[in-house]
Amino acid sequence: MKIGIPQSLLYYEFYPYWETFFEKLGYELVLSGETTKEILDMGSLSCVQDSCIPVKLYHGHVLNLVDRCDRVFIPRFRSIAKREFICPKFIGLPEMLKGAGVIDDEKMLVIDIDGYKEPHNKYRGFAKYARAVCKNRCRADRIIASCQLRQDEYERKRLESLDNSESDKGIIGLIGHPYIVYDGYINMGINEKLRKEGYMVMYPENIPAINIDTECARLPKRIFLSYGRRLFGSGMDMMRNRRVDGIIFITSFGCGVDALIGELLEIFNKRYFNMPYTSIVVDEHTGEGGVKTRIEAFLDMVEWRRKRDGVDISPYGQDVHSSKSIL
Repeated sequence: MKIGIPQSLLYYEFYPYWETFFEKLGYELVLSGETTKEILDMGSLSCVQDSCIPVKLYHGHVLNLVDRCDRVFIPRFRSIAKREFICPKFIGLPEMLKGAGVIDDEKMLVIDIDGYKEPHNKYRGFAKYARAVCKNRCRADRIIASCQLRQDEYERKRLESLDNSESDKGIIGLIGHPYIVYDGYINMGINEKLRKEGYMVMYPENIPAINIDTECARLPKRIFLSYGRRLFGSGMDMMRNRRVDGIIFITSFGCGVDALIGELLEIFNKRYFNMPYTSIVVDEHTGEGGVKTRIEAFLDMVEWRRKRDGVDISPYGQDVHSSKSIL
């Protein structure tokens, strides 16, 4: 059987698990390929117009797969951590695709991921499917164990990816959801632009979970959205520990969660850390020229601050002379 996997949304985080799972079951994998203008156009035409660009892209990736495989894998993410939720667009994704006429029930392979009550057992939907296919509980359990090992190894390598790296100029923190920061088409190749300028790029996935939890615990109220916690906690950790020389917060137009997290990071940075910071909002109308200009201006500010090391000049245009207590 050929199983199609859209290279969009949380593919960038969980693909090692999915790849191992279906290959161990003996399925042939078909990937939708990297995002292109054609895929974005197909998704924009088929999706409801008030959806964010990552969801529109997902519709396009599914359309690109429908005629090339037997079934398309559509994960239904409910929760990935205890007592935390995930964006509703992941929960209702199968229904959105079906309602838009992109794909029907017979063509979809839907597996639930739910760790709200038992995070250690969030992949039980995969275990249930494996047992139904294998007709052998022990073999199915071995497959799940292999998948988890592969995913753990992938996450460990991400944490260690900056340990032995060198940079000519410094490190830029790129804060955003994995389906934005790792999709070169939607983010206008911002990762490569930064590297060509001599900077390393640090992502939220490079920050240990315990550090993220520590930063989020400083807030008076709990952030109950998993990816909101990751973006806020990682951004705060980068600023507090001076891991980076500047931060770019990249988000999609219309994302309510990002609007809140981006505002919090900017407020705390201006109040306590005084680090070069900018935000970039993307949608299907964003032009590469505009993004390039913003990045160049931002890197000019980073370079200016680096050359004047020790002089505390606010990135917001105000001289800062007084010391401040850190949140």
